[in-house]
Amino acid sequence: MGETNIRKLLFPVFATTTMVMREARHVKIAPPHVIRECAKRLLSRWNDFCEGSDGFSDSPIMLNRIEASEEELARWLFVIDTVNYSFWPDPGKPLWSVEYGEKRWSGYWGLVASFKRAYEEGVPVTDPLFLSKLSEDILHHIFRGQGEIPLFEFRLSHLREIGRILIANSDIVELINSAEQSAERLVEAIVTYFPSFRDETLYKGRKVFFWKRSQIYVFDLYLAFRGEGLGKFDDIEVLTAFADYKLPQVLRALGIIEYSKNLSEIVDNRVMIGAGSEEEVEIRAATVQAVELLRRELDILTEKAKPTIAARVDQFLWHLGQEDPFRVKPYHLCRTIFY
Repeated sequence: MGETNIRKLLFPVFATTTMVMREARHVKIAPPHVIRECAKRLLSRWNDFCEGSDGFSDSPIMLNRIEASEEELARWLFVIDTVNYSFWPDPGKPLWSVEYGEKRWSGYWGLVASFKRAYEEGVPVTDPLFLSKLSEDILHHIFRGQGEIPLFEFRLSHLREIGRILIANSDIVELINSAEQSAERLVEAIVTYFPSFRDETLYKGRKVFFWKRSQIYVFDLYLAFRGEGLGKFDDIEVLTAFADYKLPQVLRALGIIEYSKNLSEIVDNRVMIGAGSEEEVEIRAATVQAVELLRRELDILTEKAKPTIAARVDQFLWHLGQEDPFRVKPYHLCRTIFY
């Protein structure tokens, strides 16, 4: 077993979600032959996805290295990932969306568009002092659009939090450099310094780590800088899938994960699930583990010498999740700051 594989197995997110799935009773992962057949069905689309654009670094609503320095881009991405969570609307409320570039954007891309628009308007969104004193009025202006972004008060609090912490400690770029091109080290540094990134919970009395937004930030750097400069990580393969609400919806549609009868009724009837409940933890743990199993099958089929990054498979599944066939059954509802 190679060093990368050992490090991944020991990575707290992977290790603790493995433990959860050994004892899970609300969610189960399909047997290997089912995942193998699913990988075969997806192979053509997977190959097309791998050959195409990553859909991130060249997006017209992403800040790029022509518009800003590498350091500014890294700071801007950190601000976005600080509040990258929970976009679905409350029952009876309209979906939050913003207009940018003569197009309307919602969800994560609405968040990106909001901060791109603000940056172009001269709002100093990457300045820690500005963030530490951010007012409700200014943040409402940044998020202006149709509907209201959920958890506004938490987003305001978290942006102020990173501003205060960055002022007291160091620039996020210094934190990136201190990780010495280790994705694992940077993920752990972020959750150590910034409380709102500590995506952790208890399952049957034992600690479980997901670290979704911290991992996403590292992967965003990797994509934005195409694996070079501030986005160069020698152990990028250690990253797991980012356990959210869209991926399990897709994995369930593919038959890779299955819910118990009771949990199926809860999810399909759009009943809220408590953050940190056994059901929610098992859905997220199954997501991490199932994506890893699918990744391995895809690598076998494509005869890849170097392992694919699980985060890349995550990205592929997220894109599938924008299509109607993968949205026949709803995603689980859990209002949380972590995804």
